[in-house]
Amino acid sequence: MSKLFSHASCVLPVSNIDRSIEFYTNKLGFEVTFSWNTPIDYAIVKRENIEIHLTLKEGYEKDEFIHTNIYVFVNDIQLLHEEYTSKHVTFYRDLNDQEYGMTDFDIMDLDGHILTFGMIN
Repeated sequence: MSKLFSHASCVLPVSNIDRSIEFYTNKLGFEVTFSWNTPIDYAIVKRENIEIHLTLKEGYEKDEFIHTNIYVFVNDIQLLHEEYTSKHVTFYRDLNDQEYGMTDFDIMDLDGHILTFGMIN
């Protein structure tokens, strides 16, 4: 029997899509795989198997604190941490071993979305 589900993607509202695309590509190493309209109001950025959809919501302000908007599981957390350090990414929470069996760190994007990158211990 074939699998029913294919994949899922998160959609993040952003206040300035050009600035967000620059952050995700230049700082986090994603590439733009799709954009819609001129000027762009929707884009998909991808790195390996991880896709994040960005949608323009002018005047968007994150209205409440959510610990993690996206949790990205990786195979080499130290290597990724070193890459982001070399690109001067600001860590919202630095690399740590966690009680829940992960080693992870958080970054905050330009609209306050928290991305956690982690590796199973």
